Amino acid sequence: MFDQRFIPLLEPNLTGNEKNYLMQCIDDNWISSAGSFVTTFEQRVAEISGTKYAVSTMNGTTALSLLLISIGIQPSDYIIVPNWTFAATANAVAHICAKPFFADVCPKTGSIDEVTLRNALQSAKEKKLPIKGVIAVHPLGNSVDLDPLLKICNDNDIPLIEDAAGALGSKYKNRPLGSIGKAAIISFNGNKIVTAGGGGIIVTNDEELATTARHLSTQARVGSRYIHDKIGYNLRMTNLCAAVGVAQLERLDEIIQRKKEIAAIYDNIIVERTDLKKLLYPENSFWNGWMYALLTSSTKDADSLITHLNDCGIGARHFWSDLSIQDPYRNFPRSQNQQGAHHLSETMVTLPNSCNLSKHDIERICEALVKWTGRKGLT
Repeated sequence: MFDQRFIPLLEPNLTGNEKNYLMQCIDDNWISSAGSFVTTFEQRVAEISGTKYAVSTMNGTTALSLLLISIGIQPSDYIIVPNWTFAATANAVAHICAKPFFADVCPKTGSIDEVTLRNALQSAKEKKLPIKGVIAVHPLGNSVDLDPLLKICNDNDIPLIEDAAGALGSKYKNRPLGSIGKAAIISFNGNKIVTAGGGGIIVTNDEELATTARHLSTQARVGSRYIHDKIGYNLRMTNLCAAVGVAQLERLDEIIQRKKEIAAIYDNIIVERTDLKKLLYPENSFWNGWMYALLTSSTKDADSLITHLNDCGIGARHFWSDLSIQDPYRNFPRSQNQQGAHHLSETMVTLPNSCNLSKHDIERICEALVKWTGRKGLT
């Protein structure tokens, strides 16, 4: 057992202007879904994402549902979703009565790639299921290899959506994630690279999409009277949340730098090991350092490492679990081979990577990693 503080997996760092900006909201009496911080937040996220437009929402899940509605996805349309992702990706599809079609992921990168996407499209074609969109999830803040996916989607006249929930600040071939597909969503939950306490955003260069999303998110109200031209939604981010988000964005570069410094220390610990390894990144990509994870040789090793770290007072755990075998999703269609998703679900372990980690915290984590040994043979 441990007699020191428990090191959490991820926690926000609120050492900037968060408190000042929240007090400004209260002093100005702008605490709901209107206010200057909402506008500033959207403008700043659009700048970071390299897009012309940004539409903020309550959370990342509602942002994705709203995005899908705004590009014309209809009930019973099929959307390709990676089988290894957070449940919110599939839930956002199901919430609008569309249907996720689960594609496997590459076990080396954790993302849909050219092979798994082609397999999913062929499987859907054989089942006579019309695919109306593809959601590429950037795992752990790492970029998907987007160019091959874009080519496939363009050849099939299917929009590519980026789920960049944890990838703010990451890049692919010097292009900010979120600016490459038709549109993207980003999450600002408490565990993300920056937080707004809660919140999400749609980023895009498509003016019509952004206009539609903003209109629908405000109850589709027309003018100053209570006249509505569509069935709308109340999905707006509050000025309070945006105030926290603006303060966090001011320190994004600092947060990314600190997370990558911590990741480099972990990398140095495992560089010569064959019982632990990392996911591969696409060439010419930049990772924001959001979530640090290691792959082990087996479920047994992953469980053993998690137990060992937890016993040392360190918050480690499994990451995502393949969705298609879980009760809410098992009746949705999928491509035949889901070995990549299952392998990652069983063998990945996440480590603490908050930018508030002290030198002593990091030393404890590294010492615990050094003391653990798993089955060797990973390459």
